[in-house]
Amino acid sequence: MAIYSAANMAGAGTPITETLAQGNGYHFDLNSGADTPNVIGTNYFVMEQPTNSSGNYEGVSDLGLNARDIVYPASDFPIKSSMIRTPYTLTVALNCVVGTMIRFTFYPDKTINPFEVNFRSTGNIDLRISSV
Repeated sequence: MAIYSAANMAGAGTPITETLAQGNGYHFDLNSGADTPNVIGTNYFVMEQPTNSSGNYEGVSDLGLNARDIVYPASDFPIKSSMIRTPYTLTVALNCVVGTMIRFTFYPDKTINPFEVNFRSTGNIDLRISSV
C-alpha cells in the first residue's frame, strides 16, 4: 500500500492515491519513515474530504469518517482523546517522541476511492497505510 511523505502532506496536503474498501481494515502508521526520525512535540494529522467550490460541505456526500470505531494499540491509547471526527474529517493530535511510530486502525464506513480525501500533516509526520 502507499506511503505519503511529510513533504507531500505539508500545507494543502496530498490526495489519497489508493482505494480503502468498505469492510476492510487499514493500519495508519504515523511518524514511521526514514525521513522522520527527529519528529518531537505536538503535531497533527488530518484526513479530509475536499470541500465544494464555496469552501464548505454543502451538497457534498460525506464518507462517514466518524461512523466506525477506530482501534488503537494499548501503547497508543492517548491519541484517542485527541481525535476530532466529523462525517467529512478525521483529525489526530500526535504527541510525538523521537523515533516513535503511532498507529491506529481505520475501518471505512464507505469505500474511499483515489482523490476522495486529502491527507495533511504538520511538523514532519509521514503516513504509511497497510492492510490489516
